[in-house]
Amino acid sequence: MGLIGHRLRRFIRSSFRPIQQSKASTWDRRLGLLYIFFAWNACGAVIYFAATGRADWAKYYGVKPEQDPDPSPAHFFARKLGVEKSKIINVKGFDYHSAELTKQELEKIAQDRSSKEKSTEM
Repeated sequence: MGLIGHRLRRFIRSSFRPIQQSKASTWDRRLGLLYIFFAWNACGAVIYFAATGRADWAKYYGVKPEQDPDPSPAHFFARKLGVEKSKIINVKGFDYHSAELTKQELEKIAQDRSSKEKSTEM
């Protein structure tokens, strides 16, 4: 429970009087129904926004900046660091793939990826 939890529990138990079991169970039931109500509405809102094409609300309202998406973190860091020649190793399950890419190849991969994603959005 920890020191903070112990002190919080001691403060609450010394500051408030105990309530009756029947009153506590009544409020427990009411709060449970309130939770069900809000959870059901939140679930409905998620389904509604996904069905109307507004699942990514930040992008829909223009809050998310349009950036060139990179295919992987390795490509991103290689481009950011300005490495002339990089060796990128991909490990997926038991498969191992490595490739040596130059700076121009990394730029081409990023451009291909961004044009591919822009064409799928339309």
